[in-house]
Amino acid sequence: MSKETCPASTIGRPQFPIASWLISPLHFIIFWCILLGFHIPLMVAKLFGQRAIGFVYTLLCGAHVANIKLGGTRINFFLAQELPTDRPLVLVSNHQSMYDIPCLVWYLKHHHPRFIAKKELTRFIPSISYALRNCNHLLIDRNDPHSAVEQISLYAKGVEKHRSTICIFPEGTRAKDGVMKRFKSRGLETLLKEIPSALVVPIAIDGFAHLVKRKFFPFPYGETASLSVLTPLEPSGYSPKELTSLCETQIRAALKQEPAIS
Repeated sequence: MSKETCPASTIGRPQFPIASWLISPLHFIIFWCILLGFHIPLMVAKLFGQRAIGFVYTLLCGAHVANIKLGGTRINFFLAQELPTDRPLVLVSNHQSMYDIPCLVWYLKHHHPRFIAKKELTRFIPSISYALRNCNHLLIDRNDPHSAVEQISLYAKGVEKHRSTICIFPEGTRAKDGVMKRFKSRGLETLLKEIPSALVVPIAIDGFAHLVKRKFFPFPYGETASLSVLTPLEPSGYSPKELTSLCETQIRAALKQEPAIS
């Protein structure tokens, strides 16, 4: 796992249109081969318990990262400081594309991050839907906010008990143009209420929105993307709203983006 000396806040985007069109069919085929090829191994691993299926799930995410790199994308990974393994972690990240999650899982694989996902994703997607249902992710119905808050609260108690890692995207949805949306504090507030010993870790993701700007055709060749794990924050002394605002400010600074207009 490589570490850069500083966050890559400015993402270069060289244009290689011919290479992009040539690499796109291969990237698309490999993408679906990964989804289809890992489905049965996930099912078999489930028979051997959570550790086994978690291992295969991490390999699934690593395969997607390898496919991104095969498409000519350089991924810069920056870790401000080593993260502890003896306390719960709440990862707070901006969200740009479907590739954010496999990169977070792969580059932070020693912490086994899990996510809050909408229930609609638990059907019809080979490997991914099965992994969401069986790898201890939190599945919520966004059409029932009251039930979702209760589920998050219950799940958070398990995170506290097992000192595990959960990742939240406070924007609420992907910023497909790469421009961060305002962070919402309710999800983080619910988590921190039930995970009093958690360390909050801001994460800045950049460049991944451009990879899926035109879906798979073309998949842009020669891009640079970054995943920057910023300095962790101790929640004590901050209200959840203050902490959410601080995470947003630090991530915006890493991305060199101006504050969102209210």
